[in-house]
Amino acid sequence: MSDALTLEENIPDSPLVFMSWRATARKPGIHKALAMEYWTFLFKMTGGKKSVTLHRPHAKALFLDYKEGIYWGILLKAHVFMPQILKNDIPPTGIVMPVEGDYFFLAGQRLRIPDYEQTEQFAEELLKKGLISVDELVAKALDGQAHMSPRTIQRRMLYVAGITRRELGMIRKARHAYALLQEGMSIADAAAHAGYVDQAHLTKSLKLLAGQTPAQILAAYTD
Repeated sequence: MSDALTLEENIPDSPLVFMSWRATARKPGIHKALAMEYWTFLFKMTGGKKSVTLHRPHAKALFLDYKEGIYWGILLKAHVFMPQILKNDIPPTGIVMPVEGDYFFLAGQRLRIPDYEQTEQFAEELLKKGLISVDELVAKALDGQAHMSPRTIQRRMLYVAGITRRELGMIRKARHAYALLQEGMSIADAAAHAGYVDQAHLTKSLKLLAGQTPAQILAAYTD
């Protein structure tokens, strides 16, 4: 990680939270957000003020500007969704929530902005207030254990995550390849290990889902 940006990630043992993270940016920059299947809350403190942005699952890479400041966030698991929020009302870059001091408003409810250490408790509060729901059938489908027709699974996936099973599979496959390249694996080996037909398919996928070519990813983590 560069001196201008430090990042910490945590994958908790939680039925609701896939990951929590925090970062300190010492100068402005652009963050390349990989395509992902998770609803995400982004909290930040910039210029002495807190703000909250809600991001929906997205099947393309995003390029997001950031300023000098402190950032933290929570990624909900893929089978956790927001029944009171219409996905089509949220642009790919997210929607900024109304904020008053240390509180923000979501679907008409007033919530305290959590600290990084409180993100799991924050998710539990969202569940208690009915602001998030858990779809157990989608959870089983993601684990390959659901006894449902492909059409039923597709319909439920679209409702919960707003992306198709094919898109979800592409996202996870690309993320696997991205991680292999981060570790220094060659492009040819990463393509084979991640299940791509060839390097051309890997390149096309990562350009769409990660906003970078395999060569760019490899260079960024091996310099």
